[in-house]
Amino acid sequence: MQIYNLKNKLEYLDEVAKLEYDEWADNKEENRKCRIERKKEKIYNAFNDEFFCKLISR
Repeated sequence: MQIYNLKNKLEYLDEVAKLEYDEWADNKEENRKCRIERKKEKIYNAFNDEFFCKLISR
């Protein structure tokens, strides 16, 4: 298993946003596509925060 910081593997950003949505969305049927896009933007914007870290494994 290898562990990466998501900001170094942006090709997984879509998948991570979808997985987070599927796991934690309160109302999964409401605006799925729009909410996933907002989640991707939120994650991407958080990369500028020095304390933000989102790890993925492969």
